[in-house]
Amino acid sequence: MEKRFISKLLDKNPCLLIKSPRAIEAKKEFLTLEELKILMLTDFSNDNTKRAFIFSCLTGLRLSDVKKLKWSDISQLDGLWRNFSSTKN
Repeated sequence: MEKRFISKLLDKNPCLLIKSPRAIEAKKEFLTLEELKILMLTDFSNDNTKRAFIFSCLTGLRLSDVKKLKWSDISQLDGLWRNFSSTKN
């Protein structure tokens, strides 16, 4: 009964007048090989953080995936090291 009452009050669904927001495309930036080489030679207060960042740059893994990485996630095939597939949280 309530639906009939509402449909008599409104000719159109007001939600159809609302426009969805457009997705903003993120600009992805990356370091060049030369910049990575400079970073490798730069002193840093926390060597583990520096090494994890460089590893992430070279593998494409997100920081969250690097933190969870275990040796069991990595295998060698045809002389190439391969890692697990990441999932987006």
